[in-house]
Amino acid sequence: MNLRFIQILLIILIPFSMLLESHSIYDLRINHIAKPFAIDITDNNFSFKTEEDGPFIASLLKKDEVIQIKEINLTDSHSFTFDSDLEYGTQYKYVIQSKTTKSTSELEFETAIKLSVDSFIKPKNDKLFSPIFKKDFNSEKQIKKGRLYITGLGLYQAYINNNRVGNYYLTPGFNDYDAYLRYQGYDITSLLKENNIIEVHMGDGWYKGRYGISHGYPSKNDEIWGSEYKLCAKIIIEFNDGTKQEISTDNSWKVKSSKEIRNSIYDGEEIDFTLSEGQEEEVVISSESYNLIPDFGAPMVEKETLVPVLYTSPKGEKILDFKQNMVGFVRYKGNLERNQLLNLTFGEVLQNKNFYNGNYRSATKGLQFKEMEKKEYLNQNTHFLDLDML
Repeated sequence: MNLRFIQILLIILIPFSMLLESHSIYDLRINHIAKPFAIDITDNNFSFKTEEDGPFIASLLKKDEVIQIKEINLTDSHSFTFDSDLEYGTQYKYVIQSKTTKSTSELEFETAIKLSVDSFIKPKNDKLFSPIFKKDFNSEKQIKKGRLYITGLGLYQAYINNNRVGNYYLTPGFNDYDAYLRYQGYDITSLLKENNIIEVHMGDGWYKGRYGISHGYPSKNDEIWGSEYKLCAKIIIEFNDGTKQEISTDNSWKVKSSKEIRNSIYDGEEIDFTLSEGQEEEVVISSESYNLIPDFGAPMVEKETLVPVLYTSPKGEKILDFKQNMVGFVRYKGNLERNQLLNLTFGEVLQNKNFYNGNYRSATKGLQFKEMEKKEYLNQNTHFLDLDML
């Protein structure tokens, strides 16, 4: 092969490959979310980034058929809407095409179902703290896809077959409970099998725990919005033969106590791993109704892992400095002697280069961990500790 032929071949292939892998339109988002799922059918914000000047054609497709289309200028690429509402429980494709270069980019998404307002359950035993709701169900056909739609009062975290559902934290988020309550949707296809168990762990959060500036800061009163844990959920499974199975919260669910001692937006979470979960108890249907709406806005997710540096203050304090004010978990791994106490104290800022957390006011300022004498956890004098704290 001579050099001239190689040069001609490169001239032909390079422009063609550039057309196949055009990155001039990228980062398509809906409501600022890169992978939107179970979004509302109305009031959605669309955006994209581009290296071109435009104009652009924005299209919405359902089953590969264009149902909405509009022209977008570069100045509107950060935020625009379509004119008509979408349909519940439907898959769509959002496409942006340049009118000048014909380069395109697309994003697939799915709208939420309309969740029923009359399917909230609560423990019959109202003394249970941070309860775990539970339901067994079987799916004996070949599964095509599965969806979970769920909300709670206060916070919830769901598990299917001991696998955590989704990667969101503090769901269903902060709500104006007198006006609306958000619910989330999850793709649970990969978590399902023939015999299934869903467990939903609940905590106080903004709804049931202390919150606000009245009666002290923060408020020392619990149950600002409500006094009962409530759960509303629906599982929809579609099989390869076209049939569907639905599992909703009703009085066939069970509930049990957890290992939680306390949890709070202000005071963190305390778990006693030497405790056992309680026996299954009955649930009842809640008579209250709420204005349920699909979640909006970006969810709270884990973004990155930070490693602190050890800093010694002018007072001689040993401080683990994460170099920024942030919200997250602190993970510690190490050995503790039996009955040894570990104290972790938290702060947001330094004052005169020394440790300071007076701005926490009445909120809990730290965490204590004590290695307990528990045979199933200890068979030596030391124990490996893996500690997470929000």
